[in-house]
This record gives sequence, C-alpha cells and structure tokens, in this order.
Amino acid sequence: MTRLTTLHHDLLAWADHYRVDLFPWQRTAFGQATERAGTHFRYRVAGVSVPRGNGKSWGAAAVGSWRFQHGPQPQLVLSCALDYEGARVILDHARTILQSHPDLARGVEFLANEIRMKSTGSRWLIRSREHTSSRGLHPNLVLYDEVGWAKDDELFASLLAAQASARDPLMLVVSTVGRRRSGPLWRIKELAETAA
Repeated sequence: MTRLTTLHHDLLAWADHYRVDLFPWQRTAFGQATERAGTHFRYRVAGVSVPRGNGKSWGAAAVGSWRFQHGPQPQLVLSCALDYEGARVILDHARTILQSHPDLARGVEFLANEIRMKSTGSRWLIRSREHTSSRGLHPNLVLYDEVGWAKDDELFASLLAAQASARDPLMLVVSTVGRRRSGPLWRIKELAETAA
C-alpha cells in the first residue's frame, strides 16, 4: 500500500504523518471507531464516551480533518451538538489542526461557521440540535457531540437517515454519559456490548 493510500485509509497513519497529537486512549478509541474493512468503514455508527475534559472533541476534530481532506471527494462533514456553540467546539479544534501543517492548510478556506476546500468541493458545516437545520444535507461524516445529553432522538435519527445516500458514511458520536438510560448513546453502547 502506498503512503498516500495509507493516509486515506488509516486515521493513525494520517495523524502521525501530520503530527496531530493524540493521547494513547484517543489513538485506541478513535482508531477503532474509524477502522476500515476494505474500502469502507467497519462500523457505520461509532461512539466514544469518556468524562469531560479528556479530549473527545479534539479526537472527533482529528477524524473530521482526516476525512475532510482524505475521504472520497467531495466530503460533507457535519458537526452538531446540543446547541450551535457546542457544535462550533469541534469546528474550532479542526481549524487548529488544519492550520498546524502547511499541507493541511493549503487550499482551505476558513469562514466563520464553515470550512471549505474549493479544489475538491469539500465542506465542513455546523448545525444546531434542531433536526430541521440539517434537512437536505447528505453528510459523509457526522460528528455529534454531547449526544448523551440530548432530550430526544430526532436529530440522531434524521442524520442517520440522511447518510443513506452518502458514499462510505460514518456517524461518530462523542459524549459523556447522560442520566438517561435511553437515547442514541445508550443504544450504541448496547449494540457494542451485544457485538462483543
């Protein structure tokens, strides 16, 4: 496998190549979440849940930055959270990552609420938790932050359905565990335990 092909298919090789720092736990969790099976993600939906302040959003931003440039082009990356400002957290981390290396920043346009790459047509958008705000979009990658605190499953279900027509889609949810023993994060946890 050539180096470029490796960067397209391996988050950790990409992170090492561009010197994107990840803690050992992030390498394990996000490496497993983005594991490939041939030309597609092994898991279409993946979840990472650890306590606050441990770098979940940074890890999600690394995944988004990797796919934004190295996924099948053009990529539509969508960051969402409980509110618009929460969704911006991952986008702001992505700006830092993409601006940290000249090859990652080349050709990238950083706007207030969006990142674009004109040469490929890739876009990275943020949306609020209102499921109607993402209607009409078919994201290749969804980064849903703090899903464990969502009051309902509407946005999760809407985004998952929107990915049905996307090529090689991945929905990555990152969150601390909320009080409810229901909802998208809890369902992903139960599925993972059943599969193990």
